[in-house]
Amino acid sequence: MTIFMKAILYVCISFLIALGGLNGVNAQSIIGKVHNVKAGAVEFASVLLTALNDSTLTKGVLTDTLGVFELTNLTPGSYKLIITSLGYKAYSNKEITVLANVDPINLGVLQLIDDTKTLQTVVVKGERPVVERTLGKLTLNVSNSFYKTAATALDILKRAPGLRIDPQGGITIKGSVTPVVYIDGKQLPLTAEELRNLPSEDIEQVEIISNASAQYDGETRAVINIKLKRDKTLGLKGSSYVGTSVNRYYGGYELGGSATFKTKKLTYYGRAGYYESNDFLHEVSKRIVQTNAERTVFSSNAFTHWRNHPLSYQASIDYSISKSHMVGIMARGVTNRQNDFTDNTTQIANYPTGIAMFSQRELPTETRTVTRPANVAVDLNYRGTLSSTGDQLSVNLDYASYQTAKTQTLRTIYTGDLTASVSFPSVLLGQFPSTISIQSLKADYTHLVDNTMRIDLGAKLSLTNTDNELIYDTLSATGVMARDLRRSNHFLYNERIIATYLLVEKKMGRTSIEAALRVEKTVAEGNSLTLDNVVKRNFIRWLPSLQIQQKLDEKQSLSFSYARKLQRPTFYELNPFQFYTSPFEYSEGNPFLLPAIRSSTELAYTYKDITLTGTYRVDRNLIAQMPIQDEITKVIRYTRTNLDKSQLVTFDIAAPLKINSWWKTQHSAVAYYIRTTSLFNEGSFDNRAWSFVLSGQHVFSLPRGYTLEYTYDYSAPSASQFYRTISYGTMSFSLQKSILKGAGSIQANFADAFNLYQQKFYGIFQDVNVSTIQMRNVQQASIRFTYNYGRSTFSRRSRTSGSSDEENRAR
Repeated sequence: MTIFMKAILYVCISFLIALGGLNGVNAQSIIGKVHNVKAGAVEFASVLLTALNDSTLTKGVLTDTLGVFELTNLTPGSYKLIITSLGYKAYSNKEITVLANVDPINLGVLQLIDDTKTLQTVVVKGERPVVERTLGKLTLNVSNSFYKTAATALDILKRAPGLRIDPQGGITIKGSVTPVVYIDGKQLPLTAEELRNLPSEDIEQVEIISNASAQYDGETRAVINIKLKRDKTLGLKGSSYVGTSVNRYYGGYELGGSATFKTKKLTYYGRAGYYESNDFLHEVSKRIVQTNAERTVFSSNAFTHWRNHPLSYQASIDYSISKSHMVGIMARGVTNRQNDFTDNTTQIANYPTGIAMFSQRELPTETRTVTRPANVAVDLNYRGTLSSTGDQLSVNLDYASYQTAKTQTLRTIYTGDLTASVSFPSVLLGQFPSTISIQSLKADYTHLVDNTMRIDLGAKLSLTNTDNELIYDTLSATGVMARDLRRSNHFLYNERIIATYLLVEKKMGRTSIEAALRVEKTVAEGNSLTLDNVVKRNFIRWLPSLQIQQKLDEKQSLSFSYARKLQRPTFYELNPFQFYTSPFEYSEGNPFLLPAIRSSTELAYTYKDITLTGTYRVDRNLIAQMPIQDEITKVIRYTRTNLDKSQLVTFDIAAPLKINSWWKTQHSAVAYYIRTTSLFNEGSFDNRAWSFVLSGQHVFSLPRGYTLEYTYDYSAPSASQFYRTISYGTMSFSLQKSILKGAGSIQANFADAFNLYQQKFYGIFQDVNVSTIQMRNVQQASIRFTYNYGRSTFSRRSRTSGSSDEENRAR
């Protein structure tokens, strides 16, 4: 019996044991209804139950479309109920006493009083803050009008303090940390395409954890948790959208939607999105090769056109066995048709030492790449409440498959003596079939000791198998395509990860402490069949974390966090294949890469909505791509390697500001010092720099239901690994209008309105001297129409994918 079959058997046994205890749950609960002064139901009101003695939050829910709420699994004690909703004054009672083994407490109808202020023709109601901060977490309240012009999940994240999103949709926190995207508190890694296809209408809040605890996977250094809107009554509800966009050269379009349908026992959810994007990159670069005999200058001018047609989808079915136990199945995937075309002309100038004359030649190169990825993931899950005190168990069984068919055609036109001096074919045809399968089993158990203490336990097993092949054919002297065995390769990689963690959280008055320890064991084998080379890995890493928050008073708090994290090389980085971009340049992986270790410490002070944060981070065995140059052939190769040490110190401030009822702003500033030191290629380098980043948004609520937004972003010169970067920035505008009595909306966006974005970087190390200017497709105008239909209050399940980290490494 294989390890994975044993894991499946373990899940089945655990599930049967859980079902056997269904009738033993005797949870206490509080029910009630929330109405306004006109006896109308108040939908989606926030109902919070706090401990009477210290106001510690015990439970929180939202009312459904009938204004009904239910707080379940309550331990005996004295509580206070607080109800808030946009446009109403907060409601609170004096005391509710919960006793053991009694019927549910029915509070009847609770009434909220209107809290509406009128400013000329603009009506402004009370609403949640733009951002809120708790222990190690920043929360974006998407219902706030500050996010009104955000059409997608990616647009919302662009407005988050401390987050940076590059033109390709890559997300980083504090400059270089890539977060894992979660849905409703559970792992569900989403690509940039999937985030673009997730409409903002489906989102209630976004939580951002910049220094993830040991409860999360060892490679999860930061978390973005997207909390979807919740409904509880029966029926159908959904939204659909259609849009178009245009940049300086190309156009595109998008369409998609989501829908939910709920019966008393079953909940169905589906989402699909499709768009065509036409992005481009204009890149001007220079490389200087200096020898005793001559100086050679490579000046390249390249234009790349990317054409993508991604289709992302998700479907799920949840079955409620009882109020305390649920099972479900979810499937999701992405298919794409991507065509890349690069037209590159390189001028090669030779300056012989001591001679005034020089020679210059041109080398045109065309590269066409066609990629057909098909990614599918299936998740079977169980989640249950096992006791009246609220103990919970969740089990997930996941399978993910990544199939990629990729072809490349590289054509080079040689002139003059280049034909004889360059040992590279004029036509190079490449095929790169790749298959990755990921299987995982994950279980988490939460035990509530009392209202002030909880203990979490968890374990995870994941198995990954990859099969990557590189097949190159070249044009022979006789004009016939023949297999190029020197450049072809076949690489297999298998990996097994076993992990377990323990977390304890304790609240003592105004002090909250969370301590956790995670242990991960990795066993891996990389096999280059062509080179007959096998690399094995077997290691254990201990990953502790600690978070402390001290509330100084109702307006101020101080927090501290520490976490030690692991970064394994991606499957692509381990692959020893050589991928050519021109006869003089290629990149390659390295099967000998070691995992990197990151230690991060944060100290934060919060006063009302203003937060000051200081961070110190150390990376050891940092995985990077470094250049190595051959002075004789003048070929440069970019290889993956481990750098010795990287240090980062940051000081940042984030502050939302409400100038008046129709003008809101949010600004953040980050000052940081980065230093990377390492031995490499029989040399050493020490690259360091101070820098800063400024970003912010202005949101104007205009008459007749219009909302206008202006955003800016500026990055000062900085350093990264052995490179130096030049300053760059953007300015963008958005306009939103609600139509069809609020059921529809139109959003118009103009990104990088003044075409300011240009990324420049350069690096000098040993005999390498390179510089590049990249003008990416950032300036773009787009418009989207969204329509919401149906009426229900669907309660969407918390969903997990136990193979989250492995899927991220497969991308």
